[in-house]
Amino acid sequence: MSDENKMDNELYDERKDGLESEYTIGTSYENKEANITRKFINYGVPSVSEGSLIYICLTFLFLTLGYVTQSINIYFGIIFTEVVILGVVSYFIAKYKKYDMNLTFSLNRPKRGTILRSIGTMILLYPIAVFINGLFLSLITKFIPLPDNFNAIPVPKSFLSFLVSILLFACLPGIFEELIFRGILFRAFDKMKPWKRIVLTAFLFGLFHYNPFNFIGPFILGIILGFIRYRSNSIVPSMFAHSTNNSIAMFLSYTLSDKAAELETANEIDLASNLSTFTIIFVVVIYILMIYAVYKLLKNYPDYKENVSVVSKMNIKEYVMIAVIIFISLVIMSYMVYVLMHSPLLKS
Repeated sequence: MSDENKMDNELYDERKDGLESEYTIGTSYENKEANITRKFINYGVPSVSEGSLIYICLTFLFLTLGYVTQSINIYFGIIFTEVVILGVVSYFIAKYKKYDMNLTFSLNRPKRGTILRSIGTMILLYPIAVFINGLFLSLITKFIPLPDNFNAIPVPKSFLSFLVSILLFACLPGIFEELIFRGILFRAFDKMKPWKRIVLTAFLFGLFHYNPFNFIGPFILGIILGFIRYRSNSIVPSMFAHSTNNSIAMFLSYTLSDKAAELETANEIDLASNLSTFTIIFVVVIYILMIYAVYKLLKNYPDYKENVSVVSKMNIKEYVMIAVIIFISLVIMSYMVYVLMHSPLLKS
Protein backbone atom coordinates (compact mmCIF):
# COMPACT_ATOMS: atom_id res chain seq x y z
CA MET A 1 0.00 0.00 0.00
CA SER A 2 1.38 3.43 -0.96
CA ASP A 3 1.98 6.13 1.63
CA GLU A 4 -0.75 8.27 0.07
CA ASN A 5 -3.36 5.50 0.30
CA LYS A 6 -2.27 4.76 3.85
CA MET A 7 -2.72 8.41 4.82
CA ASP A 8 -6.17 8.48 3.17
CA ASN A 9 -7.24 5.39 5.10
CA GLU A 10 -5.99 6.89 8.35
CA LEU A 11 -7.84 10.11 7.59
CA TYR A 12 -11.02 8.15 6.87
CA ASP A 13 -10.74 6.24 10.16
CA GLU A 14 -10.06 9.44 12.08
CA ARG A 15 -13.06 11.28 10.61
CA LYS A 16 -15.28 8.23 10.93
CA ASP A 17 -14.38 7.83 14.60
CA GLY A 18 -15.15 11.48 15.15
CA LEU A 19 -18.58 11.12 13.57
CA GLU A 20 -19.67 7.94 15.32
CA SER A 21 -20.65 9.75 18.49
CA GLU A 22 -23.30 11.72 16.58
CA TYR A 23 -25.26 8.60 15.70
CA THR A 24 -24.62 6.26 18.62
CA ILE A 25 -27.61 6.94 20.87
CA GLY A 26 -30.98 5.67 19.66
CA THR A 27 -29.72 4.67 16.22
CA SER A 28 -29.50 1.20 14.74
CA TYR A 29 -26.14 -0.04 13.56
CA GLU A 30 -27.18 -0.01 9.88
CA ASN A 31 -28.54 3.54 10.03
CA LYS A 32 -25.53 4.70 12.01
CA GLU A 33 -23.12 3.31 9.42
CA ALA A 34 -25.16 4.81 6.57
CA ASN A 35 -25.22 8.24 8.19
CA ILE A 36 -21.50 8.11 8.92
CA THR A 37 -20.75 7.11 5.34
CA ARG A 38 -22.97 9.84 3.87
CA LYS A 39 -21.52 12.53 6.08
CA PHE A 40 -17.99 11.39 5.35
CA ILE A 41 -18.67 11.63 1.63
CA ASN A 42 -19.41 15.31 2.12
CA TYR A 43 -15.78 15.79 3.15
CA GLY A 44 -14.85 14.94 -0.44
CA VAL A 45 -16.87 17.79 -1.97
CA PRO A 46 -16.73 21.57 -1.51
CA SER A 47 -18.63 23.06 1.39
CA VAL A 48 -20.88 26.10 1.08
CA SER A 49 -18.10 28.36 2.33
CA GLU A 50 -15.53 26.84 0.00
CA GLY A 51 -17.85 27.11 -2.99
CA SER A 52 -18.54 30.75 -2.15
CA LEU A 53 -14.82 31.52 -1.90
CA ILE A 54 -14.18 29.77 -5.22
CA TYR A 55 -16.88 31.92 -6.82
CA ILE A 56 -15.33 35.12 -5.45
CA CYS A 57 -11.87 34.02 -6.59
CA LEU A 58 -13.08 33.25 -10.11
CA THR A 59 -14.98 36.55 -10.23
CA PHE A 60 -11.79 38.46 -9.41
CA LEU A 61 -9.80 36.57 -12.05
CA PHE A 62 -12.57 36.99 -14.62
CA LEU A 63 -12.85 40.76 -14.11
CA THR A 64 -9.08 41.30 -14.17
CA LEU A 65 -7.14 38.78 -16.25
CA GLY A 66 -10.18 37.73 -18.26
CA TYR A 67 -11.15 41.31 -19.10
CA VAL A 68 -7.60 42.28 -20.06
CA THR A 69 -7.02 39.29 -22.32
CA GLN A 70 -10.40 39.65 -24.03
CA SER A 71 -9.74 43.35 -24.57
CA ILE A 72 -6.46 42.55 -26.30
CA ASN A 73 -7.84 39.73 -28.43
CA ILE A 74 -11.33 38.32 -28.05
CA TYR A 75 -10.38 34.90 -29.41
CA PHE A 76 -7.35 34.40 -27.20
CA GLY A 77 -9.22 36.03 -24.32
CA ILE A 78 -12.15 33.62 -24.44
CA ILE A 79 -9.79 30.63 -24.53
CA PHE A 80 -7.83 32.01 -21.58
CA THR A 81 -10.98 32.83 -19.62
CA GLU A 82 -12.77 29.53 -20.14
CA VAL A 83 -9.88 27.08 -20.15
CA VAL A 84 -7.37 28.67 -17.78
CA ILE A 85 -9.47 30.72 -15.36
CA LEU A 86 -12.55 28.52 -15.13
CA GLY A 87 -11.03 25.17 -16.06
CA VAL A 88 -7.44 24.93 -14.88
CA VAL A 89 -7.85 27.05 -11.75
CA SER A 90 -10.91 25.13 -10.57
CA TYR A 91 -9.17 21.83 -11.33
CA PHE A 92 -6.14 22.68 -9.22
CA ILE A 93 -8.36 23.95 -6.41
CA ALA A 94 -10.22 20.64 -6.47
CA LYS A 95 -6.96 18.68 -6.49
CA TYR A 96 -5.47 20.78 -3.69
CA LYS A 97 -8.57 20.34 -1.54
CA LYS A 98 -8.70 16.63 -2.46
CA TYR A 99 -12.27 16.81 -3.68
CA ASP A 100 -13.81 13.73 -5.19
CA MET A 101 -13.84 14.72 -8.87
CA ASN A 102 -16.78 12.53 -9.81
CA LEU A 103 -18.93 13.76 -6.94
CA THR A 104 -17.89 17.40 -7.16
CA PHE A 105 -18.42 17.75 -10.90
CA SER A 106 -21.10 15.05 -11.18
CA LEU A 107 -19.27 13.26 -13.97
CA ASN A 108 -21.80 10.46 -14.14
CA ARG A 109 -22.79 8.71 -17.32
CA PRO A 110 -26.27 9.96 -18.25
CA LYS A 111 -29.10 7.63 -19.11
CA ARG A 112 -29.60 6.90 -22.80
CA GLY A 113 -31.61 9.59 -24.52
CA THR A 114 -31.03 12.23 -21.84
CA ILE A 115 -28.52 14.17 -23.94
CA LEU A 116 -30.84 14.28 -26.96
CA ARG A 117 -33.69 15.33 -24.68
CA SER A 118 -31.59 18.16 -23.25
CA ILE A 119 -30.62 19.36 -26.74
CA GLY A 120 -34.26 19.27 -27.87
CA THR A 121 -35.33 21.16 -24.76
CA MET A 122 -32.82 23.91 -25.45
CA ILE A 123 -33.82 24.22 -29.11
CA LEU A 124 -37.47 24.69 -28.13
CA LEU A 125 -36.64 26.96 -25.22
CA TYR A 126 -34.35 29.31 -27.14
CA PRO A 127 -37.02 31.48 -28.84
CA ILE A 128 -38.95 31.69 -25.57
CA ALA A 129 -35.85 32.87 -23.70
CA VAL A 130 -35.07 35.36 -26.48
CA PHE A 131 -38.59 36.78 -26.23
CA ILE A 132 -38.36 37.20 -22.44
CA ASN A 133 -34.88 38.68 -22.74
CA GLY A 134 -36.20 41.09 -25.37
CA LEU A 135 -38.91 42.29 -23.00
CA PHE A 136 -36.29 42.81 -20.30
CA LEU A 137 -34.05 44.76 -22.71
CA SER A 138 -36.93 46.96 -23.81
CA LEU A 139 -37.54 47.78 -20.15
CA ILE A 140 -33.95 48.36 -19.06
CA THR A 141 -33.07 50.48 -22.10
CA LYS A 142 -35.63 53.02 -20.95
CA PHE A 143 -33.23 53.81 -18.12
CA ILE A 144 -29.83 52.73 -19.49
CA PRO A 145 -29.00 53.34 -23.17
CA LEU A 146 -27.84 50.25 -25.02
CA PRO A 147 -24.12 50.68 -25.81
CA ASP A 148 -22.79 50.21 -29.34
CA ASN A 149 -20.53 47.37 -28.23
CA PHE A 150 -23.37 45.51 -26.49
CA ASN A 151 -22.38 42.26 -28.19
CA ALA A 152 -18.60 41.95 -27.99
CA ILE A 153 -18.59 38.59 -29.78
CA PRO A 154 -17.55 39.12 -33.41
CA VAL A 155 -20.05 38.11 -36.08
CA PRO A 156 -18.73 35.26 -38.28
CA LYS A 157 -18.22 36.37 -41.86
CA SER A 158 -17.27 33.01 -43.37
CA PHE A 159 -18.13 29.39 -42.78
CA LEU A 160 -14.67 28.73 -41.35
CA SER A 161 -15.00 31.60 -38.88
CA PHE A 162 -18.45 30.28 -38.01
CA LEU A 163 -16.98 26.88 -37.10
CA VAL A 164 -14.28 28.57 -35.03
CA SER A 165 -16.94 30.63 -33.26
CA ILE A 166 -18.93 27.49 -32.46
CA LEU A 167 -15.85 25.99 -30.85
CA LEU A 168 -14.77 29.08 -28.92
CA PHE A 169 -18.05 30.79 -28.02
CA ALA A 170 -20.37 27.79 -27.78
CA CYS A 171 -18.49 24.65 -26.81
CA LEU A 172 -15.86 26.08 -24.46
CA PRO A 173 -18.37 28.02 -22.31
CA GLY A 174 -20.73 25.06 -22.45
CA ILE A 175 -18.08 22.84 -20.90
CA PHE A 176 -16.14 25.01 -18.48
CA GLU A 177 -18.95 27.24 -17.20
CA GLU A 178 -20.97 24.13 -16.43
CA LEU A 179 -18.07 22.68 -14.45
CA ILE A 180 -18.27 25.72 -12.18
CA PHE A 181 -21.98 26.46 -11.87
CA ARG A 182 -23.63 23.07 -12.29
CA GLY A 183 -20.52 21.36 -10.96
CA ILE A 184 -18.66 22.92 -8.03
CA LEU A 185 -21.33 25.41 -6.93
CA PHE A 186 -24.26 23.05 -7.42
CA ARG A 187 -22.50 20.48 -5.26
CA ALA A 188 -21.33 23.06 -2.72
CA PHE A 189 -24.93 24.12 -2.09
CA ASP A 190 -25.93 20.50 -1.53
CA LYS A 191 -27.53 21.30 1.82
CA MET A 192 -30.18 23.44 0.16
CA LYS A 193 -33.40 22.14 -1.32
CA PRO A 194 -33.07 21.28 -5.02
CA TRP A 195 -35.16 24.20 -6.29
CA LYS A 196 -33.16 26.62 -4.16
CA ARG A 197 -29.90 25.24 -5.52
CA ILE A 198 -31.19 25.55 -9.07
CA VAL A 199 -32.34 29.16 -8.63
CA LEU A 200 -29.26 30.25 -6.67
CA THR A 201 -26.74 28.83 -9.14
CA ALA A 202 -28.77 30.29 -12.02
CA PHE A 203 -28.81 33.70 -10.32
CA LEU A 204 -25.05 33.58 -9.75
CA PHE A 205 -24.59 32.43 -13.34
CA GLY A 206 -26.51 35.45 -14.60
CA LEU A 207 -24.58 37.82 -12.35
CA PHE A 208 -21.25 36.29 -13.39
CA HIS A 209 -21.64 37.80 -16.87
CA TYR A 210 -21.53 41.22 -15.18
CA ASN A 211 -23.55 42.82 -17.92
CA PRO A 212 -26.93 44.36 -17.01
CA PHE A 213 -28.12 43.76 -20.58
CA ASN A 214 -27.17 40.10 -20.43
CA PHE A 215 -28.59 38.91 -17.12
CA ILE A 216 -32.10 37.59 -17.72
CA GLY A 217 -31.05 35.35 -20.62
CA PRO A 218 -28.33 33.51 -18.66
CA PHE A 219 -30.59 33.40 -15.59
CA ILE A 220 -33.35 31.60 -17.51
CA LEU A 221 -30.76 29.37 -19.16
CA GLY A 222 -29.24 28.60 -15.75
CA ILE A 223 -32.58 27.48 -14.32
CA ILE A 224 -33.13 25.01 -17.15
CA LEU A 225 -29.53 23.78 -16.99
CA GLY A 226 -29.81 23.34 -13.23
CA PHE A 227 -33.01 21.36 -13.64
CA ILE A 228 -31.38 19.14 -16.26
CA ARG A 229 -28.33 18.65 -14.05
CA TYR A 230 -30.43 17.75 -11.03
CA ARG A 231 -32.85 15.38 -12.74
CA SER A 232 -30.17 13.58 -14.75
CA ASN A 233 -27.66 13.52 -11.87
CA SER A 234 -24.99 14.31 -14.44
CA ILE A 235 -23.31 17.42 -15.72
CA VAL A 236 -22.94 15.99 -19.24
CA PRO A 237 -26.50 16.75 -20.46
CA SER A 238 -26.30 20.32 -19.16
CA MET A 239 -23.00 20.76 -21.03
CA PHE A 240 -24.66 19.69 -24.27
CA ALA A 241 -27.68 21.90 -23.57
CA HIS A 242 -25.50 24.92 -22.80
CA SER A 243 -23.42 24.39 -25.93
CA THR A 244 -26.60 24.02 -27.98
CA ASN A 245 -27.95 27.32 -26.69
CA ASN A 246 -24.75 29.15 -27.60
CA SER A 247 -24.53 27.39 -30.96
CA ILE A 248 -28.02 28.57 -31.90
CA ALA A 249 -27.01 32.13 -31.06
CA MET A 250 -23.88 31.87 -33.22
CA PHE A 251 -25.84 30.29 -36.08
CA LEU A 252 -28.41 33.08 -36.06
CA SER A 253 -25.64 35.66 -35.85
CA TYR A 254 -23.92 34.08 -38.86
CA THR A 255 -27.00 33.61 -41.03
CA LEU A 256 -28.96 36.77 -40.19
CA SER A 257 -26.19 39.36 -39.85
CA ASP A 258 -26.47 40.58 -43.45
CA LYS A 259 -30.26 40.69 -43.34
CA ALA A 260 -30.21 42.62 -40.07
CA ALA A 261 -27.82 45.15 -41.58
CA GLU A 262 -30.12 45.61 -44.59
CA LEU A 263 -33.14 46.17 -42.35
CA GLU A 264 -31.27 48.69 -40.25
CA THR A 265 -30.11 50.57 -43.33
CA ALA A 266 -33.61 50.65 -44.78
CA ASN A 267 -35.16 51.73 -41.45
CA GLU A 268 -37.58 48.81 -41.54
CA ILE A 269 -37.23 47.86 -37.90
CA ASP A 270 -40.80 48.78 -37.02
CA LEU A 271 -42.15 45.27 -37.47
CA ALA A 272 -45.21 45.70 -35.29
CA SER A 273 -46.90 48.04 -37.78
CA ASN A 274 -46.26 45.58 -40.63
CA LEU A 275 -47.60 42.47 -38.91
CA SER A 276 -51.16 41.37 -39.56
CA THR A 277 -53.46 40.20 -36.79
CA PHE A 278 -53.34 36.68 -38.20
CA THR A 279 -49.54 36.66 -38.07
CA ILE A 280 -49.50 37.83 -34.46
CA ILE A 281 -52.02 35.15 -33.46
CA PHE A 282 -50.01 32.53 -35.32
CA VAL A 283 -46.80 33.53 -33.52
CA VAL A 284 -48.56 33.46 -30.14
CA VAL A 285 -49.93 29.98 -30.83
CA ILE A 286 -46.48 28.75 -31.86
CA TYR A 287 -45.01 30.11 -28.63
CA ILE A 288 -47.71 28.41 -26.56
CA LEU A 289 -47.04 25.11 -28.30
CA MET A 290 -43.29 25.46 -27.71
CA ILE A 291 -43.85 26.21 -24.03
CA TYR A 292 -46.06 23.14 -23.74
CA ALA A 293 -43.45 21.00 -25.52
CA VAL A 294 -40.71 22.23 -23.18
CA TYR A 295 -42.95 21.49 -20.20
CA LYS A 296 -43.56 17.93 -21.39
CA LEU A 297 -39.87 17.36 -22.04
CA LEU A 298 -38.86 18.62 -18.61
CA LYS A 299 -41.65 16.73 -16.88
CA ASN A 300 -40.57 13.43 -18.43
CA TYR A 301 -36.90 13.76 -17.53
CA PRO A 302 -35.54 10.71 -15.70
CA ASP A 303 -35.55 11.42 -11.98
CA TYR A 304 -32.33 10.13 -10.46
CA LYS A 305 -31.60 10.07 -6.77
CA GLU A 306 -28.66 12.14 -5.62
CA ASN A 307 -25.70 9.95 -4.71
CA VAL A 308 -24.80 12.29 -1.85
CA SER A 309 -27.36 12.60 0.92
CA VAL A 310 -27.42 15.61 3.16
CA VAL A 311 -27.57 14.92 6.88
CA SER A 312 -27.04 18.44 8.19
CA LYS A 313 -28.69 21.80 7.63
CA MET A 314 -27.23 25.13 6.59
CA ASN A 315 -25.77 27.17 9.44
CA ILE A 316 -25.60 30.93 9.88
CA LYS A 317 -22.03 31.14 8.58
CA GLU A 318 -23.02 29.46 5.33
CA TYR A 319 -26.01 31.74 4.81
CA VAL A 320 -23.74 34.72 5.44
CA MET A 321 -21.23 33.48 2.86
CA ILE A 322 -23.95 33.16 0.23
CA ALA A 323 -25.25 36.63 1.10
CA VAL A 324 -21.72 38.02 0.80
CA ILE A 325 -21.09 36.66 -2.69
CA ILE A 326 -24.49 37.89 -3.87
CA PHE A 327 -23.80 41.32 -2.35
CA ILE A 328 -20.37 41.54 -3.98
CA SER A 329 -21.81 40.53 -7.34
CA LEU A 330 -24.63 43.07 -7.08
CA VAL A 331 -22.16 45.82 -6.15
CA ILE A 332 -20.06 45.02 -9.21
CA MET A 333 -23.17 44.93 -11.40
CA SER A 334 -24.30 48.28 -9.97
CA TYR A 335 -20.92 49.75 -10.79
CA MET A 336 -21.27 48.48 -14.36
CA VAL A 337 -24.66 50.18 -14.60
CA TYR A 338 -23.22 53.41 -13.19
CA VAL A 339 -20.40 53.38 -15.73
CA LEU A 340 -22.84 52.81 -18.58
CA MET A 341 -25.17 55.59 -17.43
CA HIS A 342 -22.30 58.09 -17.12
CA SER A 343 -20.32 57.02 -20.16
CA PRO A 344 -19.38 60.01 -22.36
CA LEU A 345 -19.88 57.79 -25.41
CA LEU A 346 -23.57 57.51 -24.62
CA LYS A 347 -23.95 61.25 -24.10
CA SER A 348 -22.36 62.24 -27.39
